[in-house]
Amino acid sequence: MVPEEWLVLAPCREVSLRARGWLSGLEAPGRVLFWSAPEELEAPPVPAERVSFGIAVWRDWLSRSDARLRVLILLPAPECVAFAREAAAAGARVIYDKPAPILFAGPERAFHPDDERALVRVAQDLVAADRATTRLLADTSERLRLIHDFAQAEDAGAHLPSVLEKASLAIVVDAAKDRSRLEETIQELREARGLAAYDIAVVIDPEEGAGFAELLGRETAGEISLVRDPRGPSMSGLAMAVRASSTEVLVFLRSGQLPTGTDWLEAGLRAIYGDRQIGALGLAEGAEEAGETERLSRMSFNGMLIRRRVFLRVGGLEERLGDNASAADFSMRLLTSGYRLEQLDAPAILPGVPGGGLSAKEMGELKRRWPEARGLLARVLEAWVG
Repeated sequence: MVPEEWLVLAPCREVSLRARGWLSGLEAPGRVLFWSAPEELEAPPVPAERVSFGIAVWRDWLSRSDARLRVLILLPAPECVAFAREAAAAGARVIYDKPAPILFAGPERAFHPDDERALVRVAQDLVAADRATTRLLADTSERLRLIHDFAQAEDAGAHLPSVLEKASLAIVVDAAKDRSRLEETIQELREARGLAAYDIAVVIDPEEGAGFAELLGRETAGEISLVRDPRGPSMSGLAMAVRASSTEVLVFLRSGQLPTGTDWLEAGLRAIYGDRQIGALGLAEGAEEAGETERLSRMSFNGMLIRRRVFLRVGGLEERLGDNASAADFSMRLLTSGYRLEQLDAPAILPGVPGGGLSAKEMGELKRRWPEARGLLARVLEAWVG
């Protein structure tokens, strides 16, 4: 299993004691780093490492770990808000627990409402501890997972696992080249959510074209977010969509690829969180007659599930290459970083989208990029001949 690491930002004694309920309610939380003012708390609420205050220290933790990272914030201080933005962009799960106002009695505990609003926008999970927080959530029009507000550690143990085992997801739908089935794709994705909460980002070309008013209406209603690729049909649109999201898991689809049911992501999520060596997982139906190397090497962005931290760790996608060349280059970076490429036994999306092949110019560029891994590159390129 991919281990978990927690960074708990709880800088005053009362809030630190509330964090005791959080962490003691978690089963096998993994490694925990706990920041609180040393004079306020003699020892963390669970076996943990104490870290000093400061974004530089927290960034070091964020950059070094390959675990599933959770940041629990119990005070909307400006430093915490700034770090929350960076953590979410790096694929960590940000949880904001707003304690009751009584915990912040006295001027030294005051915080600015704008800081809290910013934190609500960044967090993927929110503990709505009072009516003011609930109203704030309504005012921001943000979509967050609401966590039951518990008073005792036993309550935390009952409610947290069911909430936190669900990963936050962004579905990136590439419709820059073809919008003919986009409306159907969006509707199917919305109906197939089931218990999974995911955002839908749609990449389109810069021209408004047919159906744009309907797409704009869906965006206004909060159903999707639109990403208009200024370079036209290219990989830059996918990169823009990734940068605009802040979820733990990314799913790439091409318009026209439809989910097979409301549980279409469950097997894939179990796989990538059950084996940290899986770099990317193919969701579409693979080649029936291809051997393992060819089938698994042809990993494209037409049906891929990947942890954001892995995606960022290997450098993301190459925007200057074409679709297939960028996918082949991305496969090489995953494989040379020690990850595996795998495919679901049962496809999660149908139908598969023909991927085409690589031109001689693209193959030449890839060979220039990977002179030290020619054998591996040859096996990857073999899957893209056509």
